[in-house]
Amino acid sequence: MNRKSVLAVSGTVLSMLVLGSLPAYAENATPSPSTAPSLGSGQPQIGGQQGGPQKGGQKEGQKGGPQMGGQMGGKGRGFNAKNPAVIAAETKFAAARAAAIAAYSTQTAAAVTAFKAALLPAETALKSAQKAANSSYNTARIGAVDIGGRQAARTTYQAALKAALDAYTAATAPARATYNAAIAPAQAQLTAALDAAQKVYTAEIAAAKAAATPATPVTPVTPTVAPTTPAGNSSLKRA
Repeated sequence: MNRKSVLAVSGTVLSMLVLGSLPAYAENATPSPSTAPSLGSGQPQIGGQQGGPQKGGQKEGQKGGPQMGGQMGGKGRGFNAKNPAVIAAETKFAAARAAAIAAYSTQTAAAVTAFKAALLPAETALKSAQKAANSSYNTARIGAVDIGGRQAARTTYQAALKAALDAYTAATAPARATYNAAIAPAQAQLTAALDAAQKVYTAEIAAAKAAATPATPVTPVTPTVAPTTPAGNSSLKRA
């Protein structure tokens, strides 16, 4: 695994740690009210799906996916699942990774708590705005006498939801900036720790592979000498 993979893993770790500890509104941006209309019934489904709040620091680095364990653990065992050196290297790497993650979690706990608290007022305002938009939409849709009236109600509803999401994004921008700045040192430390552990792991796996590969025996080559006729043989000379 190269440095790019390590950074992807660290991004995954950050996302798992932060998203795993945030409430639903911070993970899934804007929750759609239970009364929100759906497209299946000819009504819009915009409520809570456009992800305004997802632009914050809690979404950093998710490209690594949840494959961290498989990508790292499987490297050495490909050539010999019972090789003690490989098992030892994997165990050592897993311990180093767990220690780095635990340290990151401890260092960022206060920032995560503060971030969640800072989101609450904006979240409350967002839910109220969504509820009002849903109520207005339902009233306008029921009162519409034709398709044009329903389309106008839908357009108004979509605009109201977008305004609510934009307001949420603007209101939470300072909290996101503060959160990102607070966790930046811990992120750098986590990346460095994972990088160092990966280098040690790679070296140990390479050594294990080299030790497990038998040396190719060298077959001695016997030189072939062409026969020669002695130049001084008297029997070949004329009298």
